Amino acid sequence: MTDWTDATAPTAEAIEQIARRVIDTLPPAFAPHAKDIVLRIEDFAGDEMLDELEIDDPLDLTGIYDGIPMTEKAPSYPQHFPDTI
Repeated sequence: MTDWTDATAPTAEAIEQIARRVIDTLPPAFAPHAKDIVLRIEDFAGDEMLDELEIDDPLDLTGIYDGIPMTEKAPSYPQHFPDTI
């Protein structure tokens, strides 16, 4: 069993580094689709986002994708903002 007594939460920079390493190791079938995704690290989602998702405790939201699902995209589909995680 892991002893978490002296553990500290990772910084936003450490979380971003971990996420970028994971993105860099995506299988070839997925990697091209993730290359233009904007990765944004925030301590907590804003109240407006939590309200929209009907989440009371900000610790219950650990990540969110904002964009058009790959299954619904087409090359001719206009996109006004980049996909964001």
